[in-house]
Amino acid sequence: MSASQAESREFESRLPLSKAKNAFSGLNNMALDRLLREKTHDGANVDCDALLRHIELFSLYCKSKNYSPKTIDTYEKFLGYFVEFCRSRNVRTVEQIDMLVLMKYIEHCMARVKPITVHDYYRVVKRWLNWLVVMEIIPENPGDKIGQIKYPSKIIQAFNDGHIRDMLTVCNDGSKNGIRNQAIILMLLDTGLRLNECASLELKDVDIHQEAITVLGKGGKQRRVRFGKQAQKALLKYLPKRKDDLPNLWVTEEGQPLQKEGIQMIIRRIKDRAGITDVRCSAHTFRHTFAINYLRNGGDVFTLQYILGHSALDMTQKYVASLKSEDAMNGHKKWSPVDNMKLRF
Repeated sequence: MSASQAESREFESRLPLSKAKNAFSGLNNMALDRLLREKTHDGANVDCDALLRHIELFSLYCKSKNYSPKTIDTYEKFLGYFVEFCRSRNVRTVEQIDMLVLMKYIEHCMARVKPITVHDYYRVVKRWLNWLVVMEIIPENPGDKIGQIKYPSKIIQAFNDGHIRDMLTVCNDGSKNGIRNQAIILMLLDTGLRLNECASLELKDVDIHQEAITVLGKGGKQRRVRFGKQAQKALLKYLPKRKDDLPNLWVTEEGQPLQKEGIQMIIRRIKDRAGITDVRCSAHTFRHTFAINYLRNGGDVFTLQYILGHSALDMTQKYVASLKSEDAMNGHKKWSPVDNMKLRF
């Protein structure tokens, strides 16, 4: 056993199960919560406690690296599913996790959820195993030989110009909420912000004269994003209507901060009023629409990566694929071989 392994296990031995429970106090996962509560009659830890301790250590490591609470919650929840599976197969320690266990877990998940969800579950388990290797708790990651989980690649469907015009039209009722909603639509459409990023904006983040906002993205990373003249015009129309002293950019009619759930509800209501049924309406659809139109208008994928706050380029490349698909459809309308033959039959 290496010195770091000995140190890790010595530290683990001082972690009672009650402290493990506290480490997961923010986790709404019944499976993991139940595992953390269980003890034998004499108060000894349950068999799966060794796995839970390693998850707790991983969670503490993520917190020390300033991962977002949402990311940590996701890691804990998905690892909780994996621990429950291991327990059902009598896998009690990290040393017992081998390629067969992982393949059985993938098979178990495939029978219950969509392939893309299996991909997400397994990616977190593999990340945890990589961390165990770095910490020298296990010699190698048994998942390295399995590779990535393949899942169907769906074409991203964006709003068309007609959708946008219809949504702006139903907001154009002269009301304070209508003016605010137009500004929200144009801000989402012209910046590609995530829902949470948009909802979290404060007045101090907006430089109305420089047409720019400072965004706090995933992992606490800041970036500066520009918005255009039309979005600026909508903001200049909305801001004078404010009669409150709240720091938030978006507020409700009652003068309260507008949360992300409120923005989601606004988008759904606008969609219903506009009669849009052929595309999913969400803040993320605005993000898709921004990305595709940014590329179509001549923007490059590297700049788009920065604007969207993507940590890896492959996350941005999916918009390139979607753009090619849409442009290919439009191109075929013009250059269809059969239609251009002027056949008669």
